[in-house]
Amino acid sequence: MTTVFFDIGISLDGFMAGPNRGPHNPLGDGGVSMHQWMFRTTFGRERLGIPGDGGETSADNELLRGVFERTGAYIMRRRMFEEGGPNWPENAPFRAPVFVLTHQPRDPWARKGARPATFDIEQSAISSSPHVAHVSYRVKRQ
Repeated sequence: MTTVFFDIGISLDGFMAGPNRGPHNPLGDGGVSMHQWMFRTTFGRERLGIPGDGGETSADNELLRGVFERTGAYIMRRRMFEEGGPNWPENAPFRAPVFVLTHQPRDPWARKGARPATFDIEQSAISSSPHVAHVSYRVKRQ
């Protein structure tokens, strides 16, 4: 059986991004502030390639590590890919296959890293993407 985890950052007033979002302003005006807790953790800093020593080794650190380590594949929408891609480090934080849902054709986007992420652009309905992600997850675990 497939287990699907839904993980999303959202503000208390129900927004996932602020106004004026785009590739040069990911998550919009003030949107990055909802992720500041992650940037302070040791694991978050390592995963995102934030330079410098330190980072908190709190319960948040272990929560974040657990989320990333249990993930066998990611499914994201085109807008997250288009806005996040230019801002993610060369060694993207995703260490598993990423399936981007869109109706616009595009070649896969391979990233460098110890476990490089390949962003496969899916031109299909979301209903087929969990199946594709499940297959990728099973391949990873074998």
